Amino acid sequence: MSLKQEVTRRVDDVAGGFSKVDLTAERRGAIVALFQDQFGIEVTTIKVLTIGQSHASTPLMVEGRDRAGNPQRFFAKYIYAKNWWDQAMYRLFRNVVQPGKTEDEPIMPTVKKMVEFEHYMSLLFAKRGLRVPNERGVFHVRDEEFLFVSDFLEGCQPLIRLDSLEEDAVRDALTQLKTARHYQLAHRDIKASNLLATSDHQIWFVDLGYAEGMASEKLMDIDLANMLVVLTMRHNTRRVFEIAGEIFGADSLRRSLEVMTEDLLNRETAKSVSDGFLSELNDALARFLGAESSIGDSSADEPAYPDASNRDDEFG
Repeated sequence: MSLKQEVTRRVDDVAGGFSKVDLTAERRGAIVALFQDQFGIEVTTIKVLTIGQSHASTPLMVEGRDRAGNPQRFFAKYIYAKNWWDQAMYRLFRNVVQPGKTEDEPIMPTVKKMVEFEHYMSLLFAKRGLRVPNERGVFHVRDEEFLFVSDFLEGCQPLIRLDSLEEDAVRDALTQLKTARHYQLAHRDIKASNLLATSDHQIWFVDLGYAEGMASEKLMDIDLANMLVVLTMRHNTRRVFEIAGEIFGADSLRRSLEVMTEDLLNRETAKSVSDGFLSELNDALARFLGAESSIGDSSADEPAYPDASNRDDEFG
């Protein structure tokens, strides 16, 4: 690992702890009052969720009962000034450390604008037919602190907690990403903790704070590169390449290979694999694309593929 990559990882680790909100009694009381006023829900539990490394918010599960006494559960993201600061400093750091490798990453002028942007992108993704949680709105909690509320996806598991995926889930994830590309949408934060799988192998996208409409081809290629890494860690590598080839075509795979580097991959994704895995995956994809019958031909000779178990246990 280079010194630059090591510095980036250390900054990332520090920022992750810095950005979590302290759910004081005052903040909890404000959340309880908000759910009562907006949804008629009597809150019984507010639980901080630990799913990967979230910098842009503090994820919460809010449980309660409606006026009829029926149990209800919501997902909420508590977003405040430190989250805005972390996002701003990360984008500035990327442009300083990785000049010429990053696309234009505007810094939102306020926390409010940052939250409103994610709300807008959630609505846009849903409008285009992508699977995202049903949003319930963005609400002002106090001062410069906001709550982004959506339905809780019952029965879903984030991929970061899954060691393997069925082929149907792999195909669905890539099909969803192809739909996003069709509408020129980039998620920009594809990682195992932002992809949820249902029991019937459907994949849902969450956390759209970094998403972009009218995205460049490079940003969409980086999304595909991140998706390939996440999926090959949980399914047969060759089969993932074949399905991706069927859905995206060889040209898109070649472009994703060009951006499948630690500098450009999602922070969590890059940290979740061993030093050798990414290099092996690049080599395997290059051989796959170079084979005469590479895409859609299961009879082609099987090259050596990286071991999907070769990843950091912290993210397993």
